[in-house]
Amino acid sequence: MALEPWEDELKGKVVLVTGASAGIGREFCLDLANAGCKIIAAARRVDRLQSLCDQINNLSSSSSSSSESNPTSSSSLRAVALELDVSADGPTIEKSIQKGWEAFGHIDALVNNAGVRVQLKGSGILFLLLSVFIGCCQDGWWTYYLGGITGLGRSLTANLCKLAFSATNVLASKKCQDIQWSGTWMPICLNCLRRNGISVMNTNLTGTWLVSKYVAKHMCDAERGGSIINISSVAGLNRGQLPGGAAYATSKAGVNTLTRVMAVEMGPHKIRVNSISPGLFKSEITEGLMQKDWLNKVMKKTVPLRDYGTSNPALTSLVRYLLHDSSEYVSGNMFIVDAGVMLPGVPIYSSI
Repeated sequence: MALEPWEDELKGKVVLVTGASAGIGREFCLDLANAGCKIIAAARRVDRLQSLCDQINNLSSSSSSSSESNPTSSSSLRAVALELDVSADGPTIEKSIQKGWEAFGHIDALVNNAGVRVQLKGSGILFLLLSVFIGCCQDGWWTYYLGGITGLGRSLTANLCKLAFSATNVLASKKCQDIQWSGTWMPICLNCLRRNGISVMNTNLTGTWLVSKYVAKHMCDAERGGSIINISSVAGLNRGQLPGGAAYATSKAGVNTLTRVMAVEMGPHKIRVNSISPGLFKSEITEGLMQKDWLNKVMKKTVPLRDYGTSNPALTSLVRYLLHDSSEYVSGNMFIVDAGVMLPGVPIYSSI
């Protein structure tokens, strides 16, 4: 969705986007490229970024007024791929950021989008699915964990949705009080492997910190100012926790705190730092979920705006704003984009 008043003013800004190979990271790259930004698309696997960069560079070439423009020349490139594993050690990340900086000579903005969620196994998955989607339904009983639904966010997979629907159908004939929640299920946080928890923390929190650190160092030295945007999650907020999300929720809560501390420290250098906490959105991943009648009932009862939006424009337009000079007085904020679900007046647990 083009925002014409900002389009010309964003033209030429260089933006580094991590986790750019798929999902909303890819959407950010395409949307910002349409606004005229130069894109440094970063991910662990460069091969997955090539089609994205080709699409952006071909778009730029076709819209160019100069017939002599060569889309393969370094001067005309609008997007470059950068190999960057945010879970790597500091020196490795620093080297990648140096390459990214040299691609266009500077970086105006960083979008920390890369993130992972620990993969649950065995009964832990079933417990999470039941907690997230529908615990049971019969004789008017509908119990759901809305924080769990929104907490999954973009990290839901199509297979996970299918498993959830199957699991909830199996127990559709049971009432809430018939399920032995205590003694039957081992708490997922006790089953989570140490390496899985560390992997989540390294990618979501430590990775965000290290990438921000090395980009901010270059920004400070260049004395150009800049904008750092951390993609967090409603799972990191007070009302967004869900079973199985100990490592993920902790990492995202850490990202929010990191955002505020960096905003304080980077302020004198005219570097703004903000975070965005997305809720549940309509997407290819959640398409099946959105078609469920029960979710529509949940939405009408608990979503103040009575609808679920799409990441474009809900998230992409906010990223544009935080890149734009009109947000020069905005720093240290956590922007919650969830249609109002996390508001204190909205019940997380409810009967419909």
